[in-house]
Amino acid sequence: MERNYKIFLLVLLGAFTAFAPLINNTLGPILGLVAKHFDSTQAVVNIGFTASMIGLAAGQLVLGPLSDKYGRRRPLILSVTLFFLASLAVAFSTSMEMFIALRFMQGVGGAGGIVISRSIAADNFKGHELMTVIAITGTINGIAPIVAPMASGAMADISGWQGVFYMLAAVGLLMAIGTYHLRESLPDGRRTGRPLFATFRLYGTVVRNKQYILYVLHQCTAEVILFGNIASVWSI
Repeated sequence: MERNYKIFLLVLLGAFTAFAPLINNTLGPILGLVAKHFDSTQAVVNIGFTASMIGLAAGQLVLGPLSDKYGRRRPLILSVTLFFLASLAVAFSTSMEMFIALRFMQGVGGAGGIVISRSIAADNFKGHELMTVIAITGTINGIAPIVAPMASGAMADISGWQGVFYMLAAVGLLMAIGTYHLRESLPDGRRTGRPLFATFRLYGTVVRNKQYILYVLHQCTAEVILFGNIASVWSI
């Protein structure tokens, strides 16, 4: 792999890693503005936060298997394009219901970047090099929740709450352009030939694994505290 492409790939993977904080942590500073615009309450606007989280979770369950069957590039282009269009559409929401629905779609679009970027990293890097990539992208993911609300607040001061979603749409457009230049990292010979529904049925086997459930519950206890704080701190 050429050095320039390796740098490009690392930047792209790092940006995809930051999708979740970009989607969620940009909403907090504009809760009051959105509530006022739709003559609603911050508690109702917070449902938009929940909707995006559901979209992020559900999208990964679908887009991950799609990338194993059809390659990384096409599902990733599809998901990033959805993120771009949903982000742009949120700014033109005419009702609270439309806002929440589009936030869900925004989450689904962002999910592809999160789950497929990990697979791309594993396809292109091995051993110590892969660990280095994971460490770098993990650092970016840790910084993004700090930067996202600051960028959101600054953009809202300049162009209102809609400007935040224009900003996210611009990020999505740049990511779509970057993804278009991405090389396919999963050749035909390594793709799964299993039907998608057969893959989805395997989720039932995983859910019935008690050790897996214990790991999930352990992680959930930490995530409940984290996201409960994110959802409530802007209402104080």
